[in-house]
Amino acid sequence: MVARSRFSEGDDIYSPAVSFEPPECNLASENIENLQGRLMSSESTPKDETPTTRNVNRFADVTRNISVLFVGTLVQKVTGAIAFMIFVRYIGEVGTGKYAMANSFTALFAMGADLGLGLFAVRAVSKDQSTAAKYLGNIVIMRLALAAIVLVITGISAVVIGTPRDTLVILLLVAASTFLVQIGNGFRWTFPAFQKMQYEAVIISAESLLMLGVGSLVLVMGYGLVEFTLVRVIFSFLTLIFTIWLTVTRITRPLLQLDLKFCKDLILKTRPFMLIMIFGQVYFNLDIVLLNYFKGDIETSWYNVAFRYVFMLQMIPMLFNQTTFPAMVDAAADSAEALTRVAKRTYRFMIIIVLGIGVMTTVYALPIVRYIASSEFDESAPILSLLIWMQVILAITTVSNNLAMACNRERTVVKVTGVGLLINLILNLALIPEWGAMGAVWAAIVATGIAGIWMMKEVQQFIEGFSFQGIWLRPILASAGA
Repeated sequence: MVARSRFSEGDDIYSPAVSFEPPECNLASENIENLQGRLMSSESTPKDETPTTRNVNRFADVTRNISVLFVGTLVQKVTGAIAFMIFVRYIGEVGTGKYAMANSFTALFAMGADLGLGLFAVRAVSKDQSTAAKYLGNIVIMRLALAAIVLVITGISAVVIGTPRDTLVILLLVAASTFLVQIGNGFRWTFPAFQKMQYEAVIISAESLLMLGVGSLVLVMGYGLVEFTLVRVIFSFLTLIFTIWLTVTRITRPLLQLDLKFCKDLILKTRPFMLIMIFGQVYFNLDIVLLNYFKGDIETSWYNVAFRYVFMLQMIPMLFNQTTFPAMVDAAADSAEALTRVAKRTYRFMIIIVLGIGVMTTVYALPIVRYIASSEFDESAPILSLLIWMQVILAITTVSNNLAMACNRERTVVKVTGVGLLINLILNLALIPEWGAMGAVWAAIVATGIAGIWMMKEVQQFIEGFSFQGIWLRPILASAGA
């Protein structure tokens, strides 16, 4: 499966849940596309540069952007974790379940406003920045129209399925916030395209810190879930205004002239990215929606607490993959032997990292749950002890996905992700009505495992001479020793 899409619009409790694509995750993915474009393209390189100078400048840009993105993401993750700990203690099991349902239901439709446009635009504009105004203008117009359509469809769908009135209010507020975020993302792709990730870091850090302060104050003062979600909508609006100002004053002004032929060609070219992102969003949100439908708010809250912890930890493999992807692209352009060396090292280090996390989480699941939530959510502990292994498998699979995309095999990722989604859907429908949250966990593990094994076999096929033989033993021993 694909990691970033991640999940949701953010890992904090005021972002659309289970992102595959959080703003930072969207932009992290867009940054990957930007790096790929810069590493694979010679058009943006001055002719009088030597290869050595070019490589130094290239990786200096990569290092700077990864550093500032890491700082911004770290601030968001930490503040999101603190906000979630406060949130569950004041809102309780029922409120947490309703909020998880609202976020996941909205996220199922949210990617309809994206279509992978930002991903493709980053790669195209990073090669030729003179096209930025045209791309920006057309993408903003398209995303505004798509976001409005998605907002209406989300609201109608929520009414049609008979969402309880109190949950419906929360869901509509979350959908309004997502609408504003999607419009903002129509501008924010320009940051990685112009190697200005400091702007993205400022936005996600400031929004997270302000929401932590104001959101917590609202809860402490005795207000409820509706007021808390309303604060989220307000901050989404303010973030949109700030994003537009930064883009227009520091990057480029959009050329607001809709070119229908250009837009049609753009949508056709972005289909692989669109499908990857849509599959990812559905994969990581459908289980919560189904769980809420079959088992109600309380069991949904148990699952959501475990899922939030797993999602917070995703930053570690995510950043590791960001730092290794440029090397994969460079090695793929060099030789199969070079790519094999990079692939083996990446797999080994990733396995060491995530196996250690998996073992520690399984052993200390109950203390972890009581620390991030409270004893009220003790039922989340057995869920967490198993769900963490879905993240372990997913992190390793992401290495395979990145290798495939470094070799221009996005269609392989789409195919495998689509099959994994179908398996996950079938297992969720079969297991959740009887087994509840544990059924959702096993569905996720089995579907992710099948997709992971499939992608490993694909890697062995398209990288000449590559084999997984000898990769697993040392990481397993290192994790066991730790």
